[in-house]
Amino acid sequence: MSRRDGAGPGNSAHDVAVVGAGIVGCAAARELASAGYDVVLIDRGDFGAGTSSRSSRNLYCGLSYLKPDYPLWQMPFRLMDVASRLRLCWIVMRCRAEMVREMPERLEKLPYYFPYRRDQKYPAWLIDLGFRILTAFSDGISLAYRRIPAAEAKRKSGLVAQLASGLHSVGYLEEYQYRWAERICVETALEAERYGAVLRTYTAVEDIARDGDGWTLTVEDRTPEKRGAFQIRAKVVVNAAGPWIDRLVPSMQALERHVAPLKGVNLLVKLPEAYRGQGLQTFSTKAEGLGLYFMPWGDHHFIGPTETMVTDDPDTVRVTPEEIDYLLREANAIFPDLKLTPNDVIHGWCGVRPWSTDANGKPFAPVRVRERKEMPGVFSVTGATIMVNRHAARLVRKAIARRIRPSRPSLPYGSMRRRGRRFESLEISEDLVSEIVQTEHVVSLGDLVRRRLPHGWEPDLGWSVLETLSRYAARALAWTEERRMAECQTYRDECVELFMPVVNKRPERNELNGLSRIAR
Repeated sequence: MSRRDGAGPGNSAHDVAVVGAGIVGCAAARELASAGYDVVLIDRGDFGAGTSSRSSRNLYCGLSYLKPDYPLWQMPFRLMDVASRLRLCWIVMRCRAEMVREMPERLEKLPYYFPYRRDQKYPAWLIDLGFRILTAFSDGISLAYRRIPAAEAKRKSGLVAQLASGLHSVGYLEEYQYRWAERICVETALEAERYGAVLRTYTAVEDIARDGDGWTLTVEDRTPEKRGAFQIRAKVVVNAAGPWIDRLVPSMQALERHVAPLKGVNLLVKLPEAYRGQGLQTFSTKAEGLGLYFMPWGDHHFIGPTETMVTDDPDTVRVTPEEIDYLLREANAIFPDLKLTPNDVIHGWCGVRPWSTDANGKPFAPVRVRERKEMPGVFSVTGATIMVNRHAARLVRKAIARRIRPSRPSLPYGSMRRRGRRFESLEISEDLVSEIVQTEHVVSLGDLVRRRLPHGWEPDLGWSVLETLSRYAARALAWTEERRMAECQTYRDECVELFMPVVNKRPERNELNGLSRIAR
């Protein structure tokens, strides 16, 4: 095993225990460690293996946050709500600019179109105003937004040319896409480690108990070696477990709800060549006007998302046939010539975003850091996306600073940052794989294929390189042949379970040859 956390079973004491190694937990650990806190970052799985790996992968400008959930004529009478929406969009656009400046190697700028129709729910002038407000908040990283006549847009864009009739103009904007959300989590965690944080992946929190003026976490090792249970003591606990925040340990399920789980579904499809590299943002044709996008992904597109509040355990949430039908119906209404069917869906996946709750327990978009009344010193972090991870981490640091002081001197923020490698253009070799597994806390083959290397988000989900990478990993980690084959099977099973839509779970579609058909 290559984890460098020094961890076998045993007790350890820290200033802060951060639970959850998605992007929020990794960013919080980095922020706190750089500020001088002794931090341990804990996750029952790998970095970025939960909600962070199910994101839209879009540096979303936040247009829908300006969309009121009440009649437009009431806006002058709800100035506090309008102000809060504007502030949220200001934060979002500032965070967008921060990521573009600090992580350009993980981002790609893509053209998007926004159709304006005569029969749409929100008038064109209002949407146009929204984009111009966002542009004013852009902090120098512009959306490049402009309005162009429909006829001109159709001449310039093969995608726009295929839109249903009724256009009177088209908005053009440029959005950034992070090609590899999981790698952002990994690099953030490794940076936290360079600041002094201890990283403990595959370590599940089984219980949290009051211990004097701090907390004792009973945790269990979940690596294949199963090294048993042990305890970690911390003065303060940051619960960054995403949609699992209220389910972290059984005793929390009876407490006040801090998270409002919002399920989102995306489908990967191959659209005509004329659509390639171009994105579309619009509203669904349904009366409620939900946001909808067609997001370029190499030669393919993502269609999504859905937005559904869920109460089930996030571990059990999957894409349903009804959600597939909804997205395909919307796609065919927007592009009548597509005539997409479930057989055109290459794979589909869903994530559960941990929205905050307001004072009445209802969904609330902004980031919140709250201390549990029944558990002083235990803080929940909700409402954060990958784009606002640094903002969320700063809020965590401020909350912790009101409770405890750092135990060591701070280090200049950014002093431990290393520019990430663009693995997309790097030749994968055994030497590279050996370096990664020995220095980046790799435990499973999935850690390597999906979160340390980019292959897991190729259209074939990395199956075509699985054999080669598994052999490289086996030699680096001293796996037996039996272990190597088991890792391959586990990875394939995970792909089918999490990424193959229900309608596609016919046996022949679960074979490698069935997945490889998308290379057509």
